[in-house]
This record gives sequence, structure tokens and C-alpha cells, in this order.
Amino acid sequence: LDHTQDADGAIGNAPDLARRLAGSGEVSRCFVTQLFRYAYGRAETAADACTLERLNARFAHSGGDIPDLLLGLTETDAFLYRPVTE
Repeated sequence: LDHTQDADGAIGNAPDLARRLAGSGEVSRCFVTQLFRYAYGRAETAADACTLERLNARFAHSGGDIPDLLLGLTETDAFLYRPVTE
């Protein structure tokens, strides 16, 4: 299923906008990516592609459960094996 631009289109009012954004795979993936960046304090790299794919699948499967996504962020190799910087 291609969600590339599933949030595009005319909006009649604020509730329509909220429904469109809440049901958008594009918005969901953007949310997961932004939370990844915030939680890890860095931008994603090519090595994070599998992690982001798993996080996106988990978030979709949970129906958009944010606490479950936060837990998922702490269970990734990217979180568990972060390099120590000085």
C-alpha cells in the first residue's frame, strides 16, 4: 500500500484535518522518524533503516500506541548499543 501522499487533498474543517492526519501512514512514519531522532539525539543513518522499519511496523500494528512505541525505541540495538562519546 503506497502512503506516499495519503494526507493530500482538500480539507473541509478542523475535524476533517484531524481525521486525515490520524489515518495517514505518511504522518505516522514521519512521527516515528521524528521521535527516533529526538529519543536518540541524532539523525537516522542508513544503518538505522531496519530499526525504523521495525518501529514503523510496531507502531502501525499497535494502532498508534505511543507508550508502546516508546518502549520499542528502548528495545532496539540502536538504543541498547549506543557508542559512548566524550
